[in-house]
Formats: sequence, C-alpha cells, structure tokens
Amino acid sequence: VILNDTFMIDAGNAGKDYFSSSSYMHIFDAVNGTLLQTVGFHTSCSVPITIGDAYGAATLIGLEDKYGVTCGEMPHAALVLPEDITERAIIPTLTDQFIEVKAYPNPFVLELTIDLYSEGDIGDVRIELINDLGELVEYKELRNVGRYEEVRFRGDNIIGGMYYVRTISSSGEARLKVIKLGN
Repeated sequence: VILNDTFMIDAGNAGKDYFSSSSYMHIFDAVNGTLLQTVGFHTSCSVPITIGDAYGAATLIGLEDKYGVTCGEMPHAALVLPEDITERAIIPTLTDQFIEVKAYPNPFVLELTIDLYSEGDIGDVRIELINDLGELVEYKELRNVGRYEEVRFRGDNIIGGMYYVRTISSSGEARLKVIKLGN
C-alpha cells in the first residue's frame, strides 16, 4: 500500500469468513520487509466499529459485514487525487544495484510517462498497463535498455479509472497505481 492510499483488508486472506473479536493488522515496509507497525482492533458488539475509527496510522472509511451490508466509502472505488503524485518503486537487482521506476503525472489525462533508471544497464523490460479488473490494456517491450529509459502511454485511447503500471525485468517486478481522469 502506498502512503495515503486506500486499501482493503479481508478476513478471507487468513482463511476466515469474518474477523475474530480481536484481530491484528501488520504493516511492513515494501522495500525491505521491516515490520513498521502492528495494530489491534476489537470487533464485538460491546465495542462497535464506526466509520472514522483510527487504528494506528490507518483510518476506517468503509466496511462490509459478514452479511454483505456495506457502509462508508468502499476501497475498491477509484479515488480522484487532488494533486499530482509521482508514483515510485524500486526493483532490486542481483548486483546490489536497483532499478527505479517512476510514473507521472498522476492522475494523468493525455499522457502517462514511465521513467526507468539504474546505476547499471537495465536489460530487457516489459511495461504493462493493467486495469482495475486485472486486464492488460496496453504494453511496451524494451530490449537492451541502458541506464535510463523514458516510456509514454497515450491517454486518449484509455478510459478513466484506476490502473496499475507493472514493470517486469529479469531482476523482478514493480507495480505502481495510477489514475486516468476523463475518457
């Protein structure tokens, strides 16, 4: 999850139908896996959960109970961000270097730019634009990329909504969330 982003927690990820009366959320650093925070929350009738409740650094904005009843703003809805946010990710390489991936502007309208930078040659890369249903919308295949590459996706043939930019190299992959405004 990116800082200030919306996310969903689901009891099904733990093999359960619903959260137990005492549940915990563990927040890890995405780059090196360090545990940043453990947050406990209580989910019984004696202590009801309410929209706006804060659990550590997370604030509840929506929920769905075990009967499918929802309230608040559910996280799967695309959010329009009020400002331009450059999304960044790091792909570690086998040679103690890294590939930095940046996507901007975010949100975008006419064009989305992806920058790749590394201290050494990057090699072959595939950059995919994936919609919120997980469907591949567009991709670019790059061969023998050096230390820097700039790739552009035109926005005029992409409908508005939330997308993921998936960058795949021989060293690994990174996924960035971007928003396309307008149609």
